Amino acid sequence: IGENRDFHPLKGPMTTQSLRGLPGTGRLHWRADRENLAAFNPAFVDLMGRAAVLPDSEMTAFGDFVMALAYPPNPAQHLDRTLPDAPADQPSARRGQIFFQSRPVDNDHTCDFCHAPPTGTNRQIIHAAALLGTQDMKSPQLRNLYRKTGFSDRPGAVNKRGFGFTHDGSFSTVFDFLKQPNFEFDPGPQGDSDRRDVEAFVLAFDTGMAPAVGFQLTIDAASRTDGTLIARMDTLRARAQAGDCDLIAKGRIAGRPRGWWYQNDGTWRPDKQAEAAISSAALRGLAGPGAEITVTGVPLGSGGRMGVDRDQVVGDQANQAK
Repeated sequence: IGENRDFHPLKGPMTTQSLRGLPGTGRLHWRADRENLAAFNPAFVDLMGRAAVLPDSEMTAFGDFVMALAYPPNPAQHLDRTLPDAPADQPSARRGQIFFQSRPVDNDHTCDFCHAPPTGTNRQIIHAAALLGTQDMKSPQLRNLYRKTGFSDRPGAVNKRGFGFTHDGSFSTVFDFLKQPNFEFDPGPQGDSDRRDVEAFVLAFDTGMAPAVGFQLTIDAASRTDGTLIARMDTLRARAQAGDCDLIAKGRIAGRPRGWWYQNDGTWRPDKQAEAAISSAALRGLAGPGAEITVTGVPLGSGGRMGVDRDQVVGDQANQAK
């Protein structure tokens, strides 16, 4: 493991890496041959045909935009951010996580030695010999693997989605990748079972955005006392209090659009400053025919703007008069 500055120009085909979730992942490109986004400026001339590189001010603005891009929630995770489990004869992301973090598979190294949480990379460059390849490569982050599935290079395969895994997309599945001889799994069925578990885990790898973000439930006259809905709403409230998301509610009361923002004291702040905060039970009690209320998990820090104060002028007279 180390840093290699001797990059051969014939690097071969490589899959495009995501621009999302770059903070904290180290040098860029599969070969880590770009220190930061500013180092890509010559590409606007060399690859895009521009007459000159971008001014520093534009590269700074571009970097500010890109570095703020985030992954959406991983759909394989449960709403409470736990991982799916399964019987022993089926792949289990939860068992895979335990194996990933505790079982050495590369000499004395566990999987998370190279693919460390929270991003899935230790930001180090791995020697080509350790990769059974011809080039040194950086350990990639794992937060977008679930979006690469569906590809197959088997004879006769018809592909409508997916990219394959590793830098050149040469492995159809994570399971196939884990079959490489440099990984030390148990021989026979147990080894394949462990591979399936690890595959399930990395395909459920946390993206940094909680599954509660974007989740919605709608309360109406029939469902406001429904136990399943109340339990799910309680889960959303718990995730908000855990810092996974902000929670808002929107609906129409007496024909007028209204909004609420969930507070960590367990109450819902309304979009009128003259009104007092209400409990979750009281919020559900407002729902009725033509007055349905939809509760939504939104990105952390967005609750005030999206729930009660979209112009972000807290205390403004116009806001009080809504």
